[in-house]
Amino acid sequence: FPSHDMGVGLLLLSDQSSSGALRNNIVSLSTSYRKVLDENGLHSLGIGFQASYADKYLDITRLSFASQFTSGGFDMQLPSGEGLAFQRSTYWDAQAGFQYAYRDEDMNIYAGASLYHISQPRQGFLDAETSYRLPRRTSVQAGMARKQQDDQWMLSGLYMNQGGASEAAVGGAYGLHLGVEDEDRFLFLGTWYRFSEDVS
Repeated sequence: FPSHDMGVGLLLLSDQSSSGALRNNIVSLSTSYRKVLDENGLHSLGIGFQASYADKYLDITRLSFASQFTSGGFDMQLPSGEGLAFQRSTYWDAQAGFQYAYRDEDMNIYAGASLYHISQPRQGFLDAETSYRLPRRTSVQAGMARKQQDDQWMLSGLYMNQGGASEAAVGGAYGLHLGVEDEDRFLFLGTWYRFSEDVS
């Protein structure tokens, strides 16, 4: 088994909403490194980092306002009364995390934590006074899976916190082997419970 491995990934995301009035383009570059901690390859530690560049566009001319409403509906040819027409907002962002894992033939255990929006980028289309900083989001997760001859089960939990709001989820699943010889095919049934948005 390799004593370490490394991965690199590129993500391109483009979406639009409100009939194309708001458009988001995001480019993210991710890298990860995993190091085996013992000679048997049972324990490992992984770290990851992601850098993102976001480009947002707001086209006011594609939106309708109360000043454009007439007895026949919205007339987009009427002036909206808004001072904006086309605005653009760009920012850099960064995420990082780590994970410890133990894995043998029958057991898989992991625990990790991550931090999102490290740079707390400003978002907004007007000016610095009306823009806001995207708050950092922390995430902690852990889980385990146990494989037996004819079945397996798993448990996992997740906790997230951002801007004073929190969320937690815990649950598990049971998998029954489908009886296909020499193949690991299981049918899983499980449930996860999500706590209220504020659990602190």
